[in-house]
Parts: sequence; structure tokens; C-alpha cells
Amino acid sequence: MSVDRATHDRTSGLYSGPVTVSSTATLKAIAYESGWIDSAVTSAAYTIGGGTVATPTINPPGGTYGSAQTVTISTTTTGASIRYTVNGSTPSQTAGTLYTGPFTVSSTSTIKAIAYESGWIDSAVASVGLGYAVFRYVEYPTVVDPGTRLDISIGRDRNKGRNRCASSPSLPPPRDRQPRASDHPLITVSACAKG
Repeated sequence: MSVDRATHDRTSGLYSGPVTVSSTATLKAIAYESGWIDSAVTSAAYTIGGGTVATPTINPPGGTYGSAQTVTISTTTTGASIRYTVNGSTPSQTAGTLYTGPFTVSSTSTIKAIAYESGWIDSAVASVGLGYAVFRYVEYPTVVDPGTRLDISIGRDRNKGRNRCASSPSLPPPRDRQPRASDHPLITVSACAKG
């Protein structure tokens, strides 16, 4: 008996019992007896592993976040390795960072990941886009109540003969929470001098 040989003869391994095939291989066998003509060679091909590695799952899902996110990647194929990129390039068995555990993303990124295992077909490439937006509030020295008079100084641009304008400070949304879609836009009072 031989494994993955182009030809087979009496010098190949002697069969003495069941054979374990642990990787893709072709087995060939011949039977012979002293004084007899050798049998024809028979063969059998075995594909071990087979199938396609499951596509990785990337968490959190794509979206826009107001703070840095911890990213995890997993595949349901036991023993498979994962490589990933955070710049939108396509990973492969030899390209990208080998995933060893959660990592943090603190800027807008496109994360792509692939899973692979020896003897298997590589997974499809998974991809998510993570947007990163930081909300910052500007401090104002005073709070202006409705109906309060706002003093705005306006002057004329003497060099160019044009009107000059000025604006009151914008009033931000409450600082005790993140902005919501229902918040009213910032209110600014503007005025211009004529003449």
C-alpha cells in the first residue's frame, strides 16, 4: 500500500491493519502472491476537513458610536484562525493582523475579517464600518434666560465700507446628557449695522 505515490509496487508499505487518514490523501493498494500475477492497482481519494470555514462575526455591529468601542471577532468553526484589518483592506491567511482577542477602535474604521483552517476553504470576508463621533460641549460663562437682553456690539468696517455683523453666543443643549435627534438646533441671535 502507498499514499500519494504515482505508482505502486511490492516495495511499498505492507498492509497490516486499518489505516488512519488525518489529512487529504490518495491511498493506493496492490495485492500479490509468490508465483501469481500481481493484481491491478486500486486507489481511493480522501478529502479531510472539507467544507468552508464559517464567516466571522464582528461585534459590535456597524454604526456610529460616541465613544471608543471594544471589538470582538469569532467564527463557529472550531480551531480556525482569524485575521483582520481596520483600514478597509482585504485580509487573507498571510495579510492582516492575527486575531488573539478583543481590541479597541477609537476612530472611524472599516473592519474586515477572514477565518481559515488547514484543509478547509477560507471563509467569506466579513466587513463592518464603525463611525466614531465625539460630542463636546462648550462652556459659557453665563446662562441666558428667555427674554433676557443680549448686548451685541456692531461697528462699521471703515477700510472696506461694508457692514459689520456680530452674533450672540450660541446656546448648547443641556450638558447632563448626550444630544438627541429631538433637540432643537442651537439658537444664535445675529445683527448687522447698516449704512
